[in-house]
Amino acid sequence: MSTGALADESSRLFGPGRVITGMALLRPFYEGRVSPVDGTCAARFSRNGHNGSGYHVAAVMRESKSYDAFSDIFYMDAGYGFVLHKENIPIAITSFGFLSDRLIYVVQIQGRKTEGREGDAYLQRAYEEIQKVRWQQLLLSPVVDWAGDRGVAQVRLQPAKKNKYYNIEPITAGGRKFNERLETHYDGTARSLGFAFNENESYYYLDL
Repeated sequence: MSTGALADESSRLFGPGRVITGMALLRPFYEGRVSPVDGTCAARFSRNGHNGSGYHVAAVMRESKSYDAFSDIFYMDAGYGFVLHKENIPIAITSFGFLSDRLIYVVQIQGRKTEGREGDAYLQRAYEEIQKVRWQQLLLSPVVDWAGDRGVAQVRLQPAKKNKYYNIEPITAGGRKFNERLETHYDGTARSLGFAFNENESYYYLDL
């Protein structure tokens, strides 16, 4: 995406009067900027004494080259997001949209699918790494940090029941287990990170 195209995208999202502010917000995503996850944060969400080192996030934008390296691994539900890595292994993704340049809405918290990992050393490593941390919290915390650093006033997060995959499976034991997993990913993560819930409009939110 060229600078001109980035300005057009900023104008489309935030209005012509907010092009410069919008470009500053969007630039890390179309560049695919990589940032280490704070060690204290990683240690906070580690499991069973894992030291939490070696994690980083890559900013991605669905309509840019920054997403190309991950498009075969994750489908992005929204236009912007972060991919969590352990060293060089992508293990989870979150994605969100901008409701304004001061408000984002997170609609995706997804771990990497590792079915069929037997016999695939790379997938086996991804599976092992994702078990070592509470990856949902570890993934969403950098989003909150990034938003606060760039003047976003509020982060919103959809509850599981608003996820397009909720109840997509038949109401069987397997379907209930899938829904419960989504509730852990979204509702559980929101509550654990101090998000409040808007009862009237049904979303979690964190004022920054």
